[in-house]
Amino acid sequence: MISFQQIQYILALNDFGQFQKASEACFVTQPTLSMQVKKAEELLGHQIFNRSSSPLTLTAFGEQLIPVLRDLMTENTRVDQLVQRTNGTFVEKIRVGVIPTIASYLVPTLFQNEEVNSLEAVFSFKEMHTHHLIEQLNNGKLDVIILAGPYQQPGMQSVKLFEEEIKVYLHGNHAKEINSDDLKYKKPWLLTEGNCLRTQMISFCEIRAHENQNQWDYEGGNLELLVRMVDAQGGYTLVPENYFSASMNSISLSSVRISDNGRFPSRTIIGVFPNRSIFRSNIDRMLRQIQRDFNKPADRLYESIGWQGD
Repeated sequence: MISFQQIQYILALNDFGQFQKASEACFVTQPTLSMQVKKAEELLGHQIFNRSSSPLTLTAFGEQLIPVLRDLMTENTRVDQLVQRTNGTFVEKIRVGVIPTIASYLVPTLFQNEEVNSLEAVFSFKEMHTHHLIEQLNNGKLDVIILAGPYQQPGMQSVKLFEEEIKVYLHGNHAKEINSDDLKYKKPWLLTEGNCLRTQMISFCEIRAHENQNQWDYEGGNLELLVRMVDAQGGYTLVPENYFSASMNSISLSSVRISDNGRFPSRTIIGVFPNRSIFRSNIDRMLRQIQRDFNKPADRLYESIGWQGD
């Protein structure tokens, strides 16, 4: 059987795709890491990496091996935690990934929550775009991610946290509710590619991703600036109902009824974590608190808009 040290080297090489970067991450020399990976391949009787490609790619055997090695590392961590618990020195360190348009209001709320702060765990939050969150979760670099659904993957638990209405911030508007047809000939301000809210906006407003890109697009992930552009230049942008901007004029924010079916656009906020997470208890408690803070009885019919396909 290969050693845990060799498992660490293999996983690092898979993550970085280069011997130099993997060896730096493992604090060993490149020849040492290369030799240990080669020894592991000899013990297993199969090549793990295609060394002819740059960055390195996995062989068919390697594709099957990596998930098994990640499970082994998780089980090894359980042993370390058992020893620390017995010694009274254990504190869970949970890495949470959140998409930017949720982080702006969710993270401050969690930091102020007494129940979350009372958990025997330290939470560190990272703000990333959806595809990066999923990649980091799959690579074991995040323990739980919070994003707009839907998202399902074998081996992962997906928990619905709350339904969030997507409202429109419209220049010169004073109505509490408008019809989606009223937006057809108005200028949309978009987030940059990689933001799932951008994809939802393109889908909802039936905008072709390449259409008027230079004229309408804003290359950034800042909703605050989009709001200011609406105020200064006209047009509209979409804003999650829980998002707050100090510069946002509340009378310009409206619910938007979808002309075809009378429903209101929304996004489903979910938490995703591995089925075999060693932090399951505290992750569950944190997600339940988010549900209590943001879940509310629906007073209207929603149509959830997916984010995939950008």
